Amino acid sequence: MADLLSRLLTLTGPDRAVDAEIALANGWIRVPDHIYWRNPDGQICHEPPRYTESLDAVEPLLAEFYYLLAKGRTRPDEPLYGVQILEPGTPPGTVLAEAEHEVAAIALLIAWQKAKEGSK
Repeated sequence: MADLLSRLLTLTGPDRAVDAEIALANGWIRVPDHIYWRNPDGQICHEPPRYTESLDAVEPLLAEFYYLLAKGRTRPDEPLYGVQILEPGTPPGTVLAEAEHEVAAIALLIAWQKAKEGSK
């Protein structure tokens, strides 16, 4: 999954190919020779979630974590969104991973992937 983190870090905006990669890594199935997907519950869908675009799509991936998402800049050259991933039950201030990006969903995905890999 380090390749996924590398791709997330280089994104400048939403990307459907990365959305598909995230879906496949999380139990979605692309049905061969058809134009539909099957989610982990077996439900048929026309496309995978728009993970790199929508916070609502990313939210289910974070079930095992707490997170803080902030919007704003203190310097003109920094990304608009910042995220910290926290593990429930750890001492306050224990950050598993953090990330920044111009797109909130991508910032959250980068931090989530770093937390899964154990890198800050």
